[in-house]
Formats: sequence, C-alpha cells, structure tokens
Amino acid sequence: MPAEVRYDKQLAAGAKLLFGDLTVLAKKQGHVFATNGYIANTIGCTEITVSNWISQLKKSGHIFIKYNPHRQIYVKSYSKN
Repeated sequence: MPAEVRYDKQLAAGAKLLFGDLTVLAKKQGHVFATNGYIANTIGCTEITVSNWISQLKKSGHIFIKYNPHRQIYVKSYSKN
C-alpha cells in the first residue's frame, strides 16, 4: 500500500484496506465495476460502510469515479520510489 494512503489521517482504517482491495480488483481491466453490495459481502461489512469509505478515498484523491453508464472506480497510481 502506498505511503500516501497508509499515512492519510483523513481515512478510516477500513478505507485504507478497501484501497488495497480496489487496487487488486482494478489490475485486470484498469478499473473496478464491483457494486457496494459485492464489496460489502466480500469484506464483511455493510453497503453504507463501503459507500462511506469510497467517499473518503474519492475526497482524498486516491480514487476517481466515472459513470458510463455504470460506476467505474479508478485507483490512483503512486510511484514506488
């Protein structure tokens, strides 16, 4: 996990873990189509919690979202210096 995410004090611990999961899910196509329900079932929390974590990640600039027409989550790429 990039330091920019790991040490971001604006993010809940769960949001940081979700960033890692989104990164893995995005590897194949470059973005994530998974619904909040799918993510919630996978990691064992509520859809509202997932929604809150996604909002935190988006507000902090770690992900961005497009709708075309379905939601596509793109994970920001950080250099490994």
